[in-house]
Amino acid sequence: MTSYSDQLKQGRAYYTPATATNTSGYVLGYSDTEAGTGVPVTPVTFYQITAASTSLASGIVFTTASQGATLTPTGPLVSGGVATIDVPRALQITASTNLSTCLITIRGTDGYGQSMAWTGIGPTGATLGSAGSFIITTKAFKTVTTASIAGTASAGIQIGTSDTYGLPYRVSSTNRVAGVYVDGFSFGSSAGSVAIGFAASGTHTASGADVRGTVTLATAQIANGTKNYAIGIISPAYNVLPPADTKENTYGLTQYTA
Repeated sequence: MTSYSDQLKQGRAYYTPATATNTSGYVLGYSDTEAGTGVPVTPVTFYQITAASTSLASGIVFTTASQGATLTPTGPLVSGGVATIDVPRALQITASTNLSTCLITIRGTDGYGQSMAWTGIGPTGATLGSAGSFIITTKAFKTVTTASIAGTASAGIQIGTSDTYGLPYRVSSTNRVAGVYVDGFSFGSSAGSVAIGFAASGTHTASGADVRGTVTLATAQIANGTKNYAIGIISPAYNVLPPADTKENTYGLTQYTA
């Protein structure tokens, strides 16, 4: 009888489990019957970011006037009404007045060109251009086409890029990011922090996590236009049900667009 496994393994060794099911101990394959068939090869994919641009807090929207409804993208990253970002990044929203009672919606596309939208409450207020009170979107955008606010901003507001990067494959837990390398050197956990991807089942939400996950660089490692990054990602997530190579487990759910 022909059999196969979609988990790549190395070596010819085989160790027969003592029982048909293994409820405790080593579970190394997709099923308990595969637990003793060689050593699984863990796939680590490196997402490389070459000479990422310095984050630009006013790159998409910058206005010092009172605003309501539509926020027109006019920043230096905008051309033809669309803001294009060097690599998928979460966005930073800063205001010079309290917008915590307002809902801000941003629409655009992700790194694969799929339409997406994020909605969240505004920041509590700070001086425009400062590193004071601001919020970072949970989702990473490659382009921004529109931005709007439900409520009125009585003073300035700006939207731009942050030092939080979207990932190309879904990470189901923080230990799925094997490391962050800056100019060839590993900085481990001191390089930044990981936000895991949205659940691989259900429906994505307006303010939910990025469908694949993000990495926020530590202050000492943020991009300056010359630094090169390599983020090691263990993908697809191993030993999960359904099998790890589904679209939802590897690339995340369909983006929220409503």
